[in-house]
Amino acid sequence: LEGVAQSDARVSSLMGKIEESKWLTNPKIYSIEAEGETKSNFKLEVTQAVPPSKSE
Repeated sequence: LEGVAQSDARVSSLMGKIEESKWLTNPKIYSIEAEGETKSNFKLEVTQAVPPSKSE
């Protein structure tokens, strides 16, 4: 994933949400660069997961 966030803290928050997700796992940040005072460009890798079915 590549994106632009308001701050490094927002990227960290996104990674925490990914860790809690049933659909995405293993967030790994590859780069985060501040662009001015209000932007952080980031690249991270995630793994798509298949959540367990309701019967499991």
